[in-house]
Amino acid sequence: MRYLGVLLLFTVFLSISACCSKKNKTIEVSKDEVITENEMIEAGYKKATIVYFAQKEAPCDYLIQVDDNTNLFEPQKELENDFKENNKPIWIKYQFQRRMSRCESAQPIGIISIEKRVE
Repeated sequence: MRYLGVLLLFTVFLSISACCSKKNKTIEVSKDEVITENEMIEAGYKKATIVYFAQKEAPCDYLIQVDDNTNLFEPQKELENDFKENNKPIWIKYQFQRRMSRCESAQPIGIISIEKRVE
């Protein structure tokens, strides 16, 4: 009889622990899946455009203009070749840099993340 009580208690314990698992579940998203504009904004990205100035020298030839701002931003590091295209729409996460700008009318920024944007 005592053996049956212990077995019943053990079964209840296993049932409760199986139902209340606190494992972190990761969801893999394929690269073909489209992420909506609202999801990008919630993730901290801003809409922006790459602007090319032919008369400027590197690093001022490719600057970034955030869509909700008229200011131009100078990336701290040179952009990758995939992003060196005039009027290329992008999503960007950035932070302002406390250094002097190498470009006359652009504010220096550090790029945290940059993604291509489909128009």
